[in-house]
Amino acid sequence: MTTHPTSESRVALALAGAARTPAPAGITYATPEALSFFARDAEFPQALAAAVRDLRLDFAFVPAAYPDADEAAAAVIEAGAAVAWAVEGPLGITLAERGWTASIALAATDPAALADDLEVRTLAASEEVDRGLAAGATVLVIADDLASSEGPLVPPDFAFDEVFPRMARLVEVALDEDVPAVLHTDGDARAFLHAAHAAGFAGIHAGGGLRWEAFARLHAAARADGLAVVGGLPTLELADGEAAAVRVGTLARYVEEYTRE
Repeated sequence: MTTHPTSESRVALALAGAARTPAPAGITYATPEALSFFARDAEFPQALAAAVRDLRLDFAFVPAAYPDADEAAAAVIEAGAAVAWAVEGPLGITLAERGWTASIALAATDPAALADDLEVRTLAASEEVDRGLAAGATVLVIADDLASSEGPLVPPDFAFDEVFPRMARLVEVALDEDVPAVLHTDGDARAFLHAAHAAGFAGIHAGGGLRWEAFARLHAAARADGLAVVGGLPTLELADGEAAAVRVGTLARYVEEYTRE
């Protein structure tokens, strides 16, 4: 009798570096509006589950900040996919609350001035990690936009000293439950890949805003640092016009067809 690996095991093996053919496919940060195609007028949990079933996906990101995140996680599991529980990291919220321009300047000139706020946000994020583990998460995603398409948003040394040690604490909570962690950041995050691996991350979901060639460089660098890469259909290509949209649509069709049994 032939047995087929579950979505959870396929995702876990891929993050551990085992080659999968085809690669696990899923939904990352999809808005409720974008999911309405699969279940018109449905709430986010039901629409997300409908997309998982219709596209036969292996995983779906569930943002912890959504008010119905726990219900969405249960719906994804019921639909047969793995839950990637996405928690906002300490840096982005700290920068947003204090003002991006002023905070980035502080990160360069007086990083200790941000330490208390980062610590408060790390403790809050830890509670969200616990929620996700209780909800049955297969993967923890920690989301902190460290980069833009031009490179780092904050000085790398600041991130190495103040951000990644705090992220490592969150990763450790997940690893204690045998749940691997993925770092989400937009942009060209190559400066942070080694630190991400050292902090215990198994993979990275990055490259938002990058062109194909730039993403290929990021992908190669991440693999060289021992990180699995969670890719995505490039929304920048969609914004460029009809021809690019057709290209992305073709990729979406490929993902749909080749994740079917």
